[in-house]
Amino acid sequence: MAALAKLPVRHLVAAIALALLVALPPRAAAAYTAQQAHEIFDILDSDHDGKVTKVEFEANKIDAFYFRSRKNPQDPRLRFEETGLSREFFDAADQNHKGYLTGLDLVDAIRFENIDTRHRGYFDFNDLVAGLKTISR
Repeated sequence: MAALAKLPVRHLVAAIALALLVALPPRAAAAYTAQQAHEIFDILDSDHDGKVTKVEFEANKIDAFYFRSRKNPQDPRLRFEETGLSREFFDAADQNHKGYLTGLDLVDAIRFENIDTRHRGYFDFNDLVAGLKTISR
């Protein structure tokens, strides 16, 4: 237990999240994993200060949520199966009900204000994880 107290909070949260993911029964389609959440946060937090401002979010969200998820870089369509998004969120973001998302669909659907729920002008990793839970499977 003493060793856990010495870990940085970010690593402790990741370790707990990973332990929970391993303990849960497998599902056909996974939500965002702790590793994926860290990857998304690292892309969004371009100055790596542990906070994502609205400017950083708007500049990087297409990379974090769209380009990072596509399996085939030659195909601009992001299909449901390639995402950790819930069916409800995916369908709402799928403008014109095409059956796939474009970068523009995601730019319109994922909003900074939905993650910065404490209205601080930035969000941290824990805020992102909470936001991902509202849109993921």
